[in-house]
Formats: sequence, structure tokens, C-alpha cells
Amino acid sequence: MKPELSSNNATVLTIIVSYNAIDCLKKCIPSVKSDPISSDIFVIDNNSTPDVIQYLQAQDELTLFQSSKNIGFGRANNIALASALKNSYKYVFLLNQDAYIEKNCISDLVKIADENPEFGILSPAHLNGRDDKLDPKFSQNYVAPILPELLHDIENGKSKSVYMSKYANAAAWLIRTRSLNLTGGFDPLFFMYGEDDDLCDRMRYHKQKIGICPSLFVNHTRHQSNQSTYMKRIVHLIKVQYSRNIYTAKYINRSFLSNFYVLSVNTFTVTLNKLLMQRKLETLFVSICAYIAAISKLYKIYSHWKQQKKRGAHWLVND
Repeated sequence: MKPELSSNNATVLTIIVSYNAIDCLKKCIPSVKSDPISSDIFVIDNNSTPDVIQYLQAQDELTLFQSSKNIGFGRANNIALASALKNSYKYVFLLNQDAYIEKNCISDLVKIADENPEFGILSPAHLNGRDDKLDPKFSQNYVAPILPELLHDIENGKSKSVYMSKYANAAAWLIRTRSLNLTGGFDPLFFMYGEDDDLCDRMRYHKQKIGICPSLFVNHTRHQSNQSTYMKRIVHLIKVQYSRNIYTAKYINRSFLSNFYVLSVNTFTVTLNKLLMQRKLETLFVSICAYIAAISKLYKIYSHWKQQKKRGAHWLVND
């Protein structure tokens, strides 16, 4: 049963998915509460240890949903996204448990979103967790493509509050709920990794822009949960690769047959090359298991590939 939100007519619902990272949460949650905007907070816990639950239950002005198992990033977020639509929030702010926002981040994102209604997703710039540099992956994947335009604007003294991007890391997203009614939420086929790129693809397909706001910041520490045994680590790697396979198989801008061809080529040629070069049987095992897992869901992937092309709150209504 889903908990009821006790909103005081807040514009924004902040959503945090938690899993065994209490030290991160102790930075994450207070950073949201310190923002001047009135934001309700919804935490979905993916079956963490008792100390995490005790900490979350002790927090004021926070709605907690406890999952009986780890359902992954996207499905956990969908629980809160569905509640946001039901309760008519204008925006949702997705924040990773291993991230904490800088001063006025949410309130300034909302101002920019209000001024730029064509954007479905806005992201602040990601710092590396030490507050001294850009996060390397964010810099390489998201800043580099917009850098020429950004530098040109800075040199001419006319830098903008938001720059259009193809993708943005979901560690910190402001999403317009109106856009979710067009694209749907995270595809539940994903466990973790790839679900944010998939949603970005659907946003752009349905004419919703994605933007980076270079003057606003979030610190992303990139906490990794410990995999206590070798087999748990292998299972985790298979789940991650399976999610990447799902992304390839349901890519919205190609035909389904083309997607299946690309998936098969990637699995058997790239993996074989890595095996020959690195001589790691583990890599081969993970790739084959993830490929078989994807093939076993091929009809379901196909149905999701078709569904995503239609407008609607997919995977959020009656989820």
C-alpha cells in the first residue's frame, strides 16, 4: 500500500530512492530541506538495513515508502512519480541519495523551468562531491557537447540560464509533471543504468527539451553499495548489463529489428573482442547471461518499444 502525501500545496515533490547509504542521506535530505522553496519529500527505500530505516522514520516532513525488496532505481522512482501526478504537483525533483544540492538549487531550477516551458527536464551542473571540480563523467558526457556554445556566450557576455542537451544524468532532475503525462515514467524493464537515457530519448521524441543549467550545482559523490560476496557482485553486473541491453533493444529512434541486430552484434563481437584482449571469462559469462535474459523478454521489450511511441503516462497509471 502506498503512503498518502500530506502536501501543503507545494509546487515540487522531491523524490529520493534510498538503499544502504545512511551517511549519504545525512547530507542529501538536509540539503533539500534548506532550499527556500516549499518542497515535499518522498523517500522510497529499497529494503535497506534497520539503521537506514530508523534514520528515515525519525525525519520530519518526509513521506517514506518501504519496499520489501530492491526493485531498482526506475521502478522505485515510479512509485513517487505516480503520487506526484495524482496529487497535481507541477514539478518533481529527482535526487540521488549520494547527491546533495547547493544553495537555492531547487528554487532556481523552478524559476528557470517557469521561464522556459518547452523544457521537460532540467539538470544542474554536477560537482565531484568535494565541491571543487565538475564530476568527470558529467563533464565528459554532458558539458563537452554544449561547451562551444557556452564558451561563445561567456566570451560575448550573454550566457544563458539553460542550454539544451540530448541527455542528462538523473542524479538530479527537475521534471515537469505535464511532460510525464506525455512520455510516462521510467520503464520498469530496467533495473539500474540506462533508464534515464531511455526517458531522455522519449522526452525528445515527444518534443520535450532537456536542459543543463550551468550556474546551478549539485554534488554527486557516486557512492557504491558494497557487494558482500563474489556471486552477488556477478549478479549485480548481469543486472547492469541486462539494463544496457534493454536500452539498446527498445531505442525509440530505430526500428525494432535494427535494435535487435545492434544488440546481437554488440554482444557477440564487442564481448568476444574484450575476451580475446583481456582474457576475462567473467566478462563473457556476464555478457551471455545478460543477452539471454534480454532475449527471454523480447516480446515484452517489443510491446514497450511500441507503447513508448504513443503519448501517455506509461508505467505511472495504476503502477
